[in-house]
Amino acid sequence: MYRVIIVDDEMLIRKRICLGFDWNELGYEIADDVGDGQKALSMMLTNAYDLAIVDIAMPGMNGIELVRKLREAHSSLRVIFLTGHSDFAYAKEAIRYGVYSYILKPINEEEFVQTLTELRSELNREQRANRLQDTMARDQAEVRLFMEFRFFSDLLNGTATESQLLESKEKAASMGLSADLPYFLLVFRSPEMAKEDPHDLYTHYQELVGAALTIFSGQSLSLFFHLLDQCYVLFLNPDPGSCTDDPETCAGILREQASRFIAFLDSLFHTEHRCGISGFKTSFSHFAKAYQEAQSALSNVIIYGNTVIHWNDLTSAGRQPYQISAGELRTFRNHLVENEPDGCRQLLEQVFSEMAEQGCTYEDILMNVNRLILSMSDTCSLFGFEFRWIMECSGVNVAFERMNSVEEMKDWLFGLSEKIINSRTYRDEKKKDIPLVAQSCQYLQQHSNDNQLTQASVAEALGVTAAYLSALFKKSMGVSMMNYLTMLRLENARTLLLEQKELPLRVIAEQVGYSDEFYFSRSFKKYYGVSPSRIRKDTEITGPAS
Repeated sequence: MYRVIIVDDEMLIRKRICLGFDWNELGYEIADDVGDGQKALSMMLTNAYDLAIVDIAMPGMNGIELVRKLREAHSSLRVIFLTGHSDFAYAKEAIRYGVYSYILKPINEEEFVQTLTELRSELNREQRANRLQDTMARDQAEVRLFMEFRFFSDLLNGTATESQLLESKEKAASMGLSADLPYFLLVFRSPEMAKEDPHDLYTHYQELVGAALTIFSGQSLSLFFHLLDQCYVLFLNPDPGSCTDDPETCAGILREQASRFIAFLDSLFHTEHRCGISGFKTSFSHFAKAYQEAQSALSNVIIYGNTVIHWNDLTSAGRQPYQISAGELRTFRNHLVENEPDGCRQLLEQVFSEMAEQGCTYEDILMNVNRLILSMSDTCSLFGFEFRWIMECSGVNVAFERMNSVEEMKDWLFGLSEKIINSRTYRDEKKKDIPLVAQSCQYLQQHSNDNQLTQASVAEALGVTAAYLSALFKKSMGVSMMNYLTMLRLENARTLLLEQKELPLRVIAEQVGYSDEFYFSRSFKKYYGVSPSRIRKDTEITGPAS
């Protein structure tokens, strides 16, 4: 309904207009009627109306003067003049001030209804146009925002060359990033965030920026959403003096501010968030490195039991690298094969206790858990059923995102081992397929360093067709034969990286079965979450495991 105000000094005429027409049928509602021009002007400038029906000849402020002041106030309110005069001078004044129509008294009902109907059609067209314009403006704003998100998501992958980085720095500056000033990166994430609709993210974005400006007051900042990693990233330029003169105090302030921002995110998304903070950076060339540090700190929230972790907390922890021994892995596998859940529990307790004593970070624990998972997968192949039925998720990282403590990690692994042990019935049904899958695993383990190894060559060695062996292997192991081979090669590579630091990456890649050093590095980082050189560097800083 369009809102109407009637302005006429004669009360009977106002009531005649109010009561003499079916306004609802016409698409209007009478919002107000008033007999004084000055009072009407005040109401029109204060309240929202779509149409004013105004008598020209009123004492005090007449209709012409009323409309003139409306236009001076930049009001585009539609006006229909009523008058008992047919003098063309009035019509000229009405046209001058953009009056919609000019109707003589006494009102011709048919003419009046026709005028209102035509005006309603015009108002409908204008309303549709305004909605379309608002929608287009929002769509354009969304596109611009998501293009920024995409730009920063790509930039944080760390694959840009020096020339591309310089170009990216200029583009980032055009988006409001103070790239020439020292900075921190803060990464905020929750398991529920990946479920958010992109349009919900856009809706929340302005609220988040406002909250960030309030909580991190006095500091230049930019906020964006990492589309691939499903997390918010806050680029923060603190007072450089406070961070260089007293870094620990600066870190403490950041932790407190991040905790307050997390509380806001928790209330907005109705879930619990975590935060990782990078080290203090003075160059835009360290942008991707800062993100890696913040992500590492974020991952370690589950280890430290806090909601906010600073990169400095990890580097000052004096951690040592730790690797489950081959003997422990064999013992764990034997407990699974012999249906000994208590033995599995005791070994997991021992392993997690050793990792705690060594001060292992999330990355260390992830590597060791992957080794335990590989042992479970091997065991499932012996039992003849699919490990993916046991795992029930796409990977350890995905499973860990749902957990809030190391104890939950340990319980989850024990739960997997119990599922394997309790699968005897299914295992017996598939017993006829055990030897072939077991032989496949053994052959892959013995020949994993052969970069020419293929499914076809394994099948030929075992005397079966490649299609049959491939299907049987994936059904039993829960992963493809080539994925299993990749895991074996990467496990061997990690051992060489830690034990033979003098070997170049190219040589290690060749020794474990990779002909391309760069493909090896990408595969290693995807599997372990860190690059081969990063593992070696961390070991050099902290020293060898005791």
